[in-house]
Amino acid sequence: YVNQDEFDRGKRQFLNLGHSFGHAVEARSGYTLSHGKCVAIGMAMITRAAYEKGFCGESTFSDVLAVLRQYGLPTESPYGSDELLRALTLDKKISGGSLHLIVPETVGRCRMVSVPLSELPDWLAAGGAK
Repeated sequence: YVNQDEFDRGKRQFLNLGHSFGHAVEARSGYTLSHGKCVAIGMAMITRAAYEKGFCGESTFSDVLAVLRQYGLPTESPYGSDELLRALTLDKKISGGSLHLIVPETVGRCRMVSVPLSELPDWLAAGGAK
């Protein structure tokens, strides 16, 4: 994927599952939480939001959480929606007033969803941000 999409504009974007929410957690932590742990939190959050919004089934959500937990990775954000929203508005994947999120449908299959900035608080809440 990386060699075929050097500039991250095609299939490579799907490797960013969890990164938008994870980068927000990472930024809010003042970069004291590792990138890997933050992406794990982001993966759990976006999968939880995908389940709550009907993009994936409960089994996909529980499978993703089980794998993250199996490796001792965190699955909950220590920060609230307002704190994460400030960081999300700086995401490089924003264009045309929307943030392009990679959203799981099943294990191994995702889609890109363009979420208007005005709807991000709802996505964060669905993802479990306090």
